[in-house]
Amino acid sequence: FCTPIIYSWTFVPEDAKPYFMLNPLLPVFTFIHDVVFDLNPLNWNGIAIISISFIVLLMIGERFFKKLAPRFDDFV
Repeated sequence: FCTPIIYSWTFVPEDAKPYFMLNPLLPVFTFIHDVVFDLNPLNWNGIAIISISFIVLLMIGERFFKKLAPRFDDFV
């Protein structure tokens, strides 16, 4: 419910916005809403920020996976 997928970011109350901003997927879905629903032109700075964020998160996830992969059988 904290990711505005089927509703717009503008419907979130002002006092709740700081909590919503902790969600890493918020910029992705607000960007999609701006382009698809509001028919705003593509924001290339937004695309660059989202792309860099995904690459960094992918690298962190890969390192985390490689570090914990030998112990996965202990958890399962």
